Amino acid sequence: GAFLTQPTAHRPVFSEPLSTVFERRLPHYKRLSNFEFTVLPQKDEIEGIDSLQRTCQDFSRFVGVITGVRVPIVNDNSFFLSLTFEDLEQIARDGTLRTVSEGVDALELRVDLLKSRTPEFVTRQVALLRQNSSLPIIFTVRSKEQGGAFDGNEDEMWSLLRLAVRLGCEFVDLEVTLTLSRRIEFLRSPRGGIRIIASNHSTKPCPSQAEFDALCKECSHNNTVDIIKVIFTATNTSDCYVILTSRKELSQRTGITCPVISLAMGANGKLSRVLNTFLSPVTHSDLPRKAAPGQMTVQEILEVRRLL
Repeated sequence: GAFLTQPTAHRPVFSEPLSTVFERRLPHYKRLSNFEFTVLPQKDEIEGIDSLQRTCQDFSRFVGVITGVRVPIVNDNSFFLSLTFEDLEQIARDGTLRTVSEGVDALELRVDLLKSRTPEFVTRQVALLRQNSSLPIIFTVRSKEQGGAFDGNEDEMWSLLRLAVRLGCEFVDLEVTLTLSRRIEFLRSPRGGIRIIASNHSTKPCPSQAEFDALCKECSHNNTVDIIKVIFTATNTSDCYVILTSRKELSQRTGITCPVISLAMGANGKLSRVLNTFLSPVTHSDLPRKAAPGQMTVQEILEVRRLL
């Protein structure tokens, strides 16, 4: 800053504080840019790690995602942690984030559960996650209709999903509650290596294989998404077997080629969480609450799998 405020023979001096200049220009920067990378102040750096080195690593990851050079790859037998904190500030600094992330392959930022959904606050939450974990970020805005807490309108959800792309989150959850035209527009828009998880959450059991196939087809958008997520609610344990048997040979029946996350919520649906092996959503005992009824920890799922 001091360098820019000193006059030289080659350029004039700034006549006002640099912060004032930046704030005045910020709306123009945002309007003319497609992506945004946030560098947090020094006090938010991870203790013991060189701040410049960490920032360079994070920026390299960000650029890799938005350009498509770095494509997030998740294999079978994988998990993602559904974060239910309303603010990540404290857990990012005290080491809790690293503790709860053990054994998982991605972190889901539940934007609908945050204490604020302003662009500035959400942007900072993404920056905190990226700075304190190398795990891919799943950006999710779960509507009340689908079992979440988001009660805004479609335009507000659309703005948040566009923000997820702007911030270079590795995965974005796209609910089928959005109108079809909006979903198609989102899928056709440039997004580099960002992967789309098309999701549908039902408060009812899976009634049949035909219904399972229909929901998967709706989410697939003619095989233009990267992952399908279809969630039901179990009233008894037998509902888990309907999902399991429906998932078998899905590709042969429907032509769907992308991975599928399929399970049932509720206490009676826990078996389906054990049997779902691709990106199973999990919780942790140090989280303030579970993101969905019946969620299990990584350790609980692995223990049951060992017994089967």
